[in-house]
Amino acid sequence: MKIVYIVTSLLVGLMIGFFLGRKEVSTKTEYVKMYPIQGFSEVPKSFLETIPEMPNFLYFTDTVTSEIKVDTAAIIRDWTTKREYELTLIDSPELGKLTIFPIVQYNELQPVRYEFLPVQKVVYKQPVWQPFVGASYSTFNEVSLGVGTFYHNLGIEASYVKDLTLKRDGYEFGIKYKF
Repeated sequence: MKIVYIVTSLLVGLMIGFFLGRKEVSTKTEYVKMYPIQGFSEVPKSFLETIPEMPNFLYFTDTVTSEIKVDTAAIIRDWTTKREYELTLIDSPELGKLTIFPIVQYNELQPVRYEFLPVQKVVYKQPVWQPFVGASYSTFNEVSLGVGTFYHNLGIEASYVKDLTLKRDGYEFGIKYKF
């Protein structure tokens, strides 16, 4: 009859701990950097082109005639010059970082290289109350069955201990801590 009370109380304690463990959950949110995504974007056809009435030419002063003339060599040098840019469009700890690298040469935009470093949101959920059961055997020829619960990292335990050599039984109560 005594064993029926012990088993019943262990089962009731386990059920209470189980349902308490399902109620409350502590969460920890972390943003993890993922692998970068890189590629090239094709340059679309321009939809609007405007020619200014008075263009900004490069001039030089002729030393022989003291006239101001258009510097054709400077215009061709400017036209063939390759200009590379780096623009960060998005830099957010929740979304990631998007950077584009446009290149302008021959008065045209070349294919644009982009690099996206995505960030993934990871949520860790851990129950506040965590029930557990345990069984053990010691070298003193003792067998024990126990139940308990952890609240965050601190736990309490109750065990039924049976000494097989001296034919004694008892109870054990303990406190546990998770590292």
